[in-house]
Amino acid sequence: MKRFVFVLFAALLSGCGTTGSPEGGGAAAAPLKVPFASAKPPINPSPPAEGLKAIQAQVQEIWPEIERRHSVAWQTLGTGDDKLMLQIRSYGDVERELTQADVDAIRDSLFEEIGEEFPIDISVLSCCSGAPFVTGEIRSVDEMSNRILVVNESKKNGNTDDPEAYWIELSEDGKIVFGDGEPTRQFDTSLVGKEAKVWTTGLVHQSYPGQTAALKVIVE
Repeated sequence: MKRFVFVLFAALLSGCGTTGSPEGGGAAAAPLKVPFASAKPPINPSPPAEGLKAIQAQVQEIWPEIERRHSVAWQTLGTGDDKLMLQIRSYGDVERELTQADVDAIRDSLFEEIGEEFPIDISVLSCCSGAPFVTGEIRSVDEMSNRILVVNESKKNGNTDDPEAYWIELSEDGKIVFGDGEPTRQFDTSLVGKEAKVWTTGLVHQSYPGQTAALKVIVE
């Protein structure tokens, strides 16, 4: 009897602390819960916004494509407090009037080429429906440089007693018109003494006489 009790007790001890396997029909051990960090994409800070000067440089770089696409010339380009300031004009046909639709299309092309939108104010220089910038008598012709000296005795040069005077050359697409004749691009000495009306690019070299480029010259 004592031997039977001892064997039974030993059998019970040998089974303590064991867990059954699925094959043995016992309950499977619960998996351990190991904490882990969730995977997160690295945080890349956005690059700093490009300043207006940087965008201005990009506009200068891609401008030949804008000029080709829209037949416009860039007159001036600079930066204001919070936007670019661009003045344009029609190129080739200097008397073509640019519409608001033209300006909007140019703005869209700039955004497309740069790859982002940015604040920009686009103004248009028109030729030649308004009053001419320079009027007066042709006093001299420089045939080598293809330019004329126009003097207006009825106007003074600033606060001096000197008459208003400008050396006028042609822009790349400028033209000279003689009455109803076909436009030309060559000045000659036969023009001395005749009256001229001149529409310019608006850019003047502040010397005396002044120096500027003409979009259109009418010789009368």
